Amino acid sequence: MKWIFLFFAVVSSQLWAQTPPKLEIQLDGQVIAGPVNLASLPVLDVEAYSAPLKTSEGYRGFSFLEMARIAIPQDLARVLEIQLQSENGYSVYYPMEMFQKTQALMAFTRKDGGPFVRYSGLQKQLITLAPYYLVWNARALSPNEQAIYNHIYKIKTVNFITRAVNLGVNLQEVDANIQLGQRTYKQFCLSCHALQSEGGKVSINFLENKTIALKGRDYFVKYALDPAKVNPRTAMPELPQFKNREGMAQAVVDFLLFMEKPEAFYKDKKITPLQERYKKLTRMLQEARAKAKP
Repeated sequence: MKWIFLFFAVVSSQLWAQTPPKLEIQLDGQVIAGPVNLASLPVLDVEAYSAPLKTSEGYRGFSFLEMARIAIPQDLARVLEIQLQSENGYSVYYPMEMFQKTQALMAFTRKDGGPFVRYSGLQKQLITLAPYYLVWNARALSPNEQAIYNHIYKIKTVNFITRAVNLGVNLQEVDANIQLGQRTYKQFCLSCHALQSEGGKVSINFLENKTIALKGRDYFVKYALDPAKVNPRTAMPELPQFKNREGMAQAVVDFLLFMEKPEAFYKDKKITPLQERYKKLTRMLQEARAKAKP
């Protein structure tokens, strides 16, 4: 279900009806020293319109970017990505440029003081949004961006990352298909399915559970494209309706196969990774040492 955020309106900071709840703020996974006075931020109101429900909801909170400026003023210029961690185990990564491109609100209450919930079309029920609910000014986003940058709820931790999370893959050494699979997995899968100690813990780890080996490529691709058809009880959303969505799903499978056995991938694709070069140099050095012995 899509919520279109119609406008942001700045309200006097004197109108805070309640103190913002606790928010853990990290820099590269380490909790920052010293408290951040979130109540010092200007209040923002936002009206959200749901086309399917034909209703609008009002939320209140503060600007994400303004929060970042007071939380890590000296390190903000180095931030590449934002990791948002939710109480339900969900963990998503967004590029910092998205927050610089369009306004995002860290909401923590309804404007009318009512229950801080909204209806989920995917889960078919009301969901609790507390402690924080991230909402975007959707008018500034393209249709593709709206499909990628969702409104995240139950946020408890914001992690500012100054290094790119590449899931252990040197993107310069793999072909375009693996790059597409890595990007797709990071954007649409990693939030629930952890990989290389990164990501959420809502659902299974595909590598640890050997999902592709047990279920097969076709099953995985069909599940990614239409999860409800494969498993009517799933809460997993489908891959967005991009023109190349099937190719993206296929690339995710190739990416996971690569993560399982990178050596086989490099051999099959005739690519020499840094690891192989290191092994070759090590062998050459050992042979030279052996010849040099009296």
